[in-house]
Amino acid sequence: MSLERWAKLICRVQGDLSRTKYDDNMQSIFLIYYNVILIILALQFFWLLLNQRAKKAYFKELMRFQTPTSVLSRYYDWRISSVKNTAVESISFFVVLFAFIIYYLVALEWLVEVIVIVTFLVVLPVISAVIAIKRTSEYVRVENEIESRVESSDDKIAVARIIVDNLFHQGPNADGQAWLALFRIARKRSITGYSIRDVLLEKERELRQAVPDQSVSQSENKRGVSLQ
Repeated sequence: MSLERWAKLICRVQGDLSRTKYDDNMQSIFLIYYNVILIILALQFFWLLLNQRAKKAYFKELMRFQTPTSVLSRYYDWRISSVKNTAVESISFFVVLFAFIIYYLVALEWLVEVIVIVTFLVVLPVISAVIAIKRTSEYVRVENEIESRVESSDDKIAVARIIVDNLFHQGPNADGQAWLALFRIARKRSITGYSIRDVLLEKERELRQAVPDQSVSQSENKRGVSLQ
């Protein structure tokens, strides 16, 4: 074999090796992207699931005017008490998420290659955190408005009754944040809290008394229809 043919063969082999190495690198980067996305989604799902369970436990105790006792209910009560607490929770989650991903990439020695996509993916939890902070800010505003409105009134029970009746007549369209604020204020050991609690308990008694009346009227209607 001539020297020229040897040179062409060597160049072809080197080209195949470089192409194979490039393909391996691309495949490795793709796997890294895939794993990072799974990590972000898994942690995000865990965070949302934790908040949902905490919310359920908190509301169960709140409807009975009880002070939060379980760990999850106390956590949720702390979370929605102020914008600062929600921000601390969101920042803590973001730091844990980012540190976990950086540790994973450093261990694989792929930090520099995928830092751009990692930064982009971390933006998603940041958006969720901003939404959570905005919701808490709106809720705190509603709670402060209701509490100050009842507290500044001479007839606190009358004002509280007006607020509860308005929300009740709105039905499913009522502001959930206002209902949450009423029950949270009702747990407070103050004149305002006791007034709102009395009104809520009064409304509960009215609803319980209305249930038998509705059942009786429905049964009478059924009898009338059958007689006709």
